[in-house]
Amino acid sequence: MCINLFKRDEIPIHRDLSDIKDICRILFIDDEEFEIVEILKKQGWEARRIEDVDNLDGADIRDNHIFFVDISGVGKKLNYSKEGLSIISEIKRKFPEKKVIAYSSLTQDAFDIDIKSADERISKNSGTREFQRVLEEKAQELFSYEMIKKRIIDLICHETGQTLPEHSIDKLLRRREIKQDYIIKKFHVAKEVAYLIINLILLFKAR
Repeated sequence: MCINLFKRDEIPIHRDLSDIKDICRILFIDDEEFEIVEILKKQGWEARRIEDVDNLDGADIRDNHIFFVDISGVGKKLNYSKEGLSIISEIKRKFPEKKVIAYSSLTQDAFDIDIKSADERISKNSGTREFQRVLEEKAQELFSYEMIKKRIIDLICHETGQTLPEHSIDKLLRRREIKQDYIIKKFHVAKEVAYLIINLILLFKAR
């Protein structure tokens, strides 16, 4: 796997919320209409809803960055007994760089079940402002250059025990071309970790 990055003088150093809205794609997985989707679209977010997912390797999952998943009523096309909970855990297993928010309109006792895989949980009955807060927070975590660098450093540290200085990741991000094999050899990480680093760099590249 190989990707091309910016020219050295094209690398931006900051993304504000309007920049992030231009590149962030949001998918709600919910078998019922949900007005927050249209509200977010009016605010400039690229958001849409599907009733269920039938392929976790398909474009609906691959091409989106942030997922809001109802914990009930979905997952039926994949015969998941735990419905939305299974979708959440599978998205995070296959695409750990993506952000997944669990939500539900069920009683609080039902919603208090263990959802370790989700990056956040929220009640479906929360107001628009709370959904906005969670979305903005997760989008900034996902596309902030500083957060991308930190996640790469943490990945390498977890894999090798080696704590890298930030400037070494700056150099990595400034390379005109990056191959998966280069990351494996340079940082002594497994193929799976190198693949995840490539996906994080793609978030850095997004524009």
